Amino acid sequence: MSTIEAPALSGITLFGTTSTYDAAWDVAVKCRRDGQTDIIAIKRVYDALMPPALLTTVATIVGAIYADSYWTSTFLDPQALANSMVKAKGWAPADCLAAAKKAFSSWYGLLMRNDFNDVGRIPKAGVLTYSPDALCNMDGPLDRSEMLKQWNSYFFNQAVIGKNYCYARAQDVNLPVTLPEARARMFFTSAGFNQPPNSWQIMYTLGGDVTSPLYGMTEGDPINQNDRVASGDFIFEPPAAQHYCLLAVAQTEFFANEPLQSTGNWDSATWITYNGAAAWHNIDVPPPAATKLVFHNQDATDERFSFEAHCHRLPAGTRVSLAPLGPGLQAAARQVRVNRDFQVVASGAFEVPGHFAGELEVSIETPDGSPLPLGAGVELRMLWDVPAGHAYHEAAVERHGVGRVQLGNYTFVGVGK
Repeated sequence: MSTIEAPALSGITLFGTTSTYDAAWDVAVKCRRDGQTDIIAIKRVYDALMPPALLTTVATIVGAIYADSYWTSTFLDPQALANSMVKAKGWAPADCLAAAKKAFSSWYGLLMRNDFNDVGRIPKAGVLTYSPDALCNMDGPLDRSEMLKQWNSYFFNQAVIGKNYCYARAQDVNLPVTLPEARARMFFTSAGFNQPPNSWQIMYTLGGDVTSPLYGMTEGDPINQNDRVASGDFIFEPPAAQHYCLLAVAQTEFFANEPLQSTGNWDSATWITYNGAAAWHNIDVPPPAATKLVFHNQDATDERFSFEAHCHRLPAGTRVSLAPLGPGLQAAARQVRVNRDFQVVASGAFEVPGHFAGELEVSIETPDGSPLPLGAGVELRMLWDVPAGHAYHEAAVERHGVGRVQLGNYTFVGVGK
């Protein structure tokens, strides 16, 4: 009989008592802090759960506390956790892998949301570059208590040339242990799609540090489950008047969360969707009649891409055009008159050489030339075609159901006149 079940949530156990469940987490933490291997921790957690314990519960606890042991630089690897479970207890490999996959389908630790509905499901879904937890304000410092009280509000403004104040927010989800010290890092890059990690530029705090402590209403308090926290000030001084993306990451003693180091289309897409403790946010500058956003092919091989503009509540008759710029890309350009409340404008597909950096020229022209009204928006998506025979085709179909991978998005939001 299989012992794989859904993972236990804090305060609920599928075996024994709540106190037993809490004790098992404490055992895992002690093993980690004592320098014990994850294999030893698996054995001791299993014993603490009053056997026979559920494999998924063991995988969930050890997978969260030993997250750095399983992080492959782009995602938590269930195969690595399964291998340790087999070595520790000799359980069937297939059962261990199923338990590890279930454990890593939810985030345990500090979560940075991609939208207000994000509760920590992995991989993340929907728009990933409009997070409420990477904040920017040009009008001066933000008050931490307001950032935490107004948890389901966006705090950002248009960035300006000069000093802007940026912050990271996070919440401890699913992790019933204390986090004595947590910190945030922030970066910025030119706005666009699939930006390689060597384009991420570090932000510094007012004191010149690269990290800032994360804490709640009272500075220095340890973080407990469900606590909401925010960083101190990071300073953003844009080098030019253009669009930018902000990136925030949360770090704890259980998950160092180092920025992505490897380049490649697949690695970038995976890191963004499988890292629950990271948040992207476009600095939304109302576009002129035409604006340009960078896009990258990080791979060494020729790859095929396309763009989509998902238009929401634009004034009837608004013209939206997408024009990838570069040698031979003119045929992919498209201009469409938008007449429905929800309408998708797609560019043609185009192929670019390896390590190509191009620009997408976007034009959004309302009938009277006014800015987009409040409530209107245009979400741009870059799509990567991985057809049969491509090195990542099977992985793309397994993960996304189709041979196409989204490599980022950018959203223009109406601000009114």
